[in-house]
Amino acid sequence: WLPSKKSHSQPEQRSSDHRILKFLMQSLTVSFLNVCSLRRKTTEIQDFVAQRGIHVLGLAETWLKPAIADGELEIPHYKLLRKDRRNQHGGGVAFYCHETVTVKRRRDLESDLLEIIWLDLVLDNRTTRIGCAYRPPHMPHAYWEALENSIDAAATGPHDATVLVGDFNIDLSPAGNGPSAALKEIMSQSSLTNYVTSPTRVTATSKTMIDLFLSSIPIAGVCQNVFPDISDHCAIVAQLPFAPMRRRAEQTETRRLNRINWEAFRGDLHRNLSTQFQEASVDTMTASL
Repeated sequence: WLPSKKSHSQPEQRSSDHRILKFLMQSLTVSFLNVCSLRRKTTEIQDFVAQRGIHVLGLAETWLKPAIADGELEIPHYKLLRKDRRNQHGGGVAFYCHETVTVKRRRDLESDLLEIIWLDLVLDNRTTRIGCAYRPPHMPHAYWEALENSIDAAATGPHDATVLVGDFNIDLSPAGNGPSAALKEIMSQSSLTNYVTSPTRVTATSKTMIDLFLSSIPIAGVCQNVFPDISDHCAIVAQLPFAPMRRRAEQTETRRLNRINWEAFRGDLHRNLSTQFQEASVDTMTASL
């Protein structure tokens, strides 16, 4: 028998939390933005992540220095992880990660030659390895070798997907005429696909696709948002599939031991069963029992 079903009225907050948890179990909303100075824009960033339901936000050109404490950049329910540019103005990369996602900083994958930060994001026992990079203009060719080494290192070890977001200052639009061959070769060798398809920075004189969202797994729902109060770069938002892997329900047949005919069972144990064990299958062996 099964217990009778009972209906329970749940508080509105618990119902809301359940819907949020269900959404979190299905996808991971990741965004990237060249913020062009984070310190004076934290209020706008807080509004953005709240409105769009962002779980992980990668930022480039944070323009932070070690003297600026994390407390000055705090956003409720988000953890800040940052890599500041040392001894020079500008640059820097960072992540804001929502408290519902388990995060591990992967400093072993980072390089002093690159403005790049790597994390492992764990949700529902699945791991996405994500990096955020900024490439200043006019970097020497050695930059690409260092980037390739960092991506190769990130591709090793147990994880379910690799994602790299960033501003590479390389125009990958069809009209782009910059030195994109090196970056495209790295993408090909690393099995990374760019899911940005339109210009991400538009000025009075140019339209360039320099902010990229690279992924080793197919992603959908990529969109670009313009926030002129924050940056002259578009914010890229994408949904990473993160649905839990469900096992198919299995049916099993059991015999209830409290209904055993013990007298018949003891009789079977005293029988000569040698002929049954000569049969080819278990079903044949037990058919006459």
